This record gives sequence, structure tokens and C-alpha cells, in this order.
Amino acid sequence: MSNMKIRRTAIAVAAATLLPFSLAACSDSGKDGASGSGSDKSSEASAPAAPATPDASMAMDKPFGPACAGVPAEGAGSFDGMAKDPVATAASNNPALSTLVAAVKQAGLVDTLNNAKDITVFA
Repeated sequence: MSNMKIRRTAIAVAAATLLPFSLAACSDSGKDGASGSGSDKSSEASAPAAPATPDASMAMDKPFGPACAGVPAEGAGSFDGMAKDPVATAASNNPALSTLVAAVKQAGLVDTLNNAKDITVFA
């Protein structure tokens, strides 16, 4: 295996490894809804849950998490702006994704990601 091929593979693996961590930056406080004991589940089944009325701070139609404040509100690097661009181009417009963009460029995956159809990149 050539040195260049090994290097590209290592960079691709590094990018794939970093991807979940950058996702965690825009998540909730880390509370896992799947945790709990069996007795908790049985009490939930016996008592009907009261409908929750979400207030403005609980809106699920907006990004949330500590790193989301660093994402531009408008322009090419905003969530709306990135949705309109090819994957690698969109990521390069967002300063919060600079590490991912550097790894994608170094691995030579810019054209591959920009030309891919119907993909979602979690970053």
C-alpha cells in the first residue's frame, strides 16, 4: 500500500471519528431518555402521562446546544444557508466546522461529498 493511500485512509478515519463529536456539540445536556429501571417503566404504563405544553424555550424546531450559538444566524454559514449548498461547500461556510473541513480537504473528499446525491452528513 502506498504512503499516500495510507495517509488518505487515516484522514478519512479521523474525519469519521470526529464527526460524532461535532454532533454532540449541538445536542441537549446529555440526559438519556432510555436510562431508567424496569420499575420506572411499569409506573409509566399504569398512569397516563399529562400532555406537556412546550413553551418557547422548549421549541424543537430550532437548533439547541452550547455550540449552536457560534453558528451564524444568516448567510452561507447559517443552518438555512448550508441546507442550500453541496455538503463540503456548506461545511466550509461554517466556521464551527473548520476542523472537519480541513480533514475533508486533506483527504481529497471535497468533490466526492459535493457530488454525492441524497446524503446527510452529521457534523
